[in-house]
Amino acid sequence: MSAHTINHLENTDAYHEDALNSLIAADVALAHAPALAIDGPHFLTDVNEAFVESILSTGGAKLSSMATADEHSGMTSRQKWTLNWDAAGQSAGLPKAIFVKSTPTEPAHREMLSVLHMQELEARFYNTIQPEIADIAPRSFYSEFYAGGRFLIVLEDLESSASKPYWIRDKASIEHVKAVTISLAKLHAKFWQSPRLESDLRWVRPRTCRYGWPWLNGLNKSVRAAFAETASEILLPETSRSMLQDWSLGADAVFKYMDTLPSTVLHGDSHLGNTFSYSDGSAGLFDWQVVFSGHGLRDFAYFLLSAIDEDDRKLHEKSIFNLYIDTLRDLGVAIKTDEAWNLYCLFVLDHWDANITAFVHGSYNHDTAALERGLVATNGSIVENDIAGRLSSLMKKL
Repeated sequence: MSAHTINHLENTDAYHEDALNSLIAADVALAHAPALAIDGPHFLTDVNEAFVESILSTGGAKLSSMATADEHSGMTSRQKWTLNWDAAGQSAGLPKAIFVKSTPTEPAHREMLSVLHMQELEARFYNTIQPEIADIAPRSFYSEFYAGGRFLIVLEDLESSASKPYWIRDKASIEHVKAVTISLAKLHAKFWQSPRLESDLRWVRPRTCRYGWPWLNGLNKSVRAAFAETASEILLPETSRSMLQDWSLGADAVFKYMDTLPSTVLHGDSHLGNTFSYSDGSAGLFDWQVVFSGHGLRDFAYFLLSAIDEDDRKLHEKSIFNLYIDTLRDLGVAIKTDEAWNLYCLFVLDHWDANITAFVHGSYNHDTAALERGLVATNGSIVENDIAGRLSSLMKKL
């Protein structure tokens, strides 16, 4: 590679980061604006009988009533409604319940949505990708997004369809872990190195080109430092503490390297608490707010170490990895096991960042005991699989 080419690439990276930083400033301003000129429904208060009938009704069916079954707010406002239809609606089999995600009322909550374009990503996912993988993601009845973290998405209610959503604090059976692993492989195989990532799915951007990446990467760096200062020996043993220092120094280069690997559509936040099981034991994922493109093993590592404790990791880490690779192969993706295992070990560090971030911030409604479980399992993988050595070997090549 010539010096001219290297300089051109470095300049391109700098221009791209400048553009992303400028967009971040605009997105923050939009998030904090008291109101925007939006002509579509985007708050929970916009969801009424007339709106629900307009998106669900067939053959003139009418709602007899609708009632709030559950409501909570945080980064997004969420509400479940039970629906009572007239005879026409009942005979048409219209949904008896819906789950709605919408614009949070607090500007601070809209800020992260806006900066990372999370509302846009999830609405686009339900409008374009979900119909192609309908067996592993909930159905959407309505999905629209706007600037500044504003949006409204109406989904099927999983519990009313006899599915079981998982919380991150849950103890998942190995059967469920395997079922999610198979579903992730289905998603990844469907879009593996797809030319559509350069056409109609161009909005599924690589990690370092994601909206808000400079902000998110800066957050990663600050929480690594905070965790190193405050974590106990159990959560950060000495072997992992030195590894964290190496990871902090090398992460930027590794992330750029990861963007050069074969890519597919990633869920992006595939922890246990964003999964569900169907009555037949198969599994799916919800909360598609941070979709991006990258190597499928990133999603797999992120999920696995959120779902199992250290005892199960010792027993099942390699066999469940093999299940993922075998399922990819069955679906037509050629991948070498040794190379894939090395990549999996490196992606463990990516999951580590997410776990550390949630632990340091004490937010995102994540259960502390579950985060500790994940940190202990991650430490076990780091030591047993010599991830420090693997990172060192990669850094010498970059």
